[in-house]
Amino acid sequence: MRRRAHGQDDRPVEPDRERKSLSSEQTFATDLREESILSSVLLEEVEEVAERLRRHGLKARTITLKLRYGDFRTVTRSETLKEATNLTKPLWEAAERVFRKWQMRSGGPLRLLGFAASGLEPEHAGQQWLFPDPEQEKLKRLDDIVDKIRDRYGKGAVRRGLTADPDTRESTD
Repeated sequence: MRRRAHGQDDRPVEPDRERKSLSSEQTFATDLREESILSSVLLEEVEEVAERLRRHGLKARTITLKLRYGDFRTVTRSETLKEATNLTKPLWEAAERVFRKWQMRSGGPLRLLGFAASGLEPEHAGQQWLFPDPEQEKLKRLDDIVDKIRDRYGKGAVRRGLTADPDTRESTD
């Protein structure tokens, strides 16, 4: 133990250890209060984590939000899902629920917003259904298509409505 305390450790480095969670967070240059901007940032983070889950062949059972307020008070809140998933929509819906609940309760402008997925398991673990849910299958196809487009043309090639740049939206007046 003394050798390790002095930075001497002959044990081999194990870079491929089992992942316990995947996360994404953004620190803002100024405190943000505008709900539409915060929701858009949260969706971008959920999309990033969901895509990484799919790329690694994983599903998550628990989501966690990290909120750091302007006074640097940090709050983390989690929700356990009914079933593990790597689909953007159910992860987003859970993140949105947690965000609304705690942002309304705690209030105040945010300096940092983070999203994490944990309780990871292999994508094909767990109950396999004889007749898969058509809605889940549709969401899976959508995520697969979005992932392929972004892989080929870059992350900005396709966006969900909430993440679109407000300056580029056309008026329908």
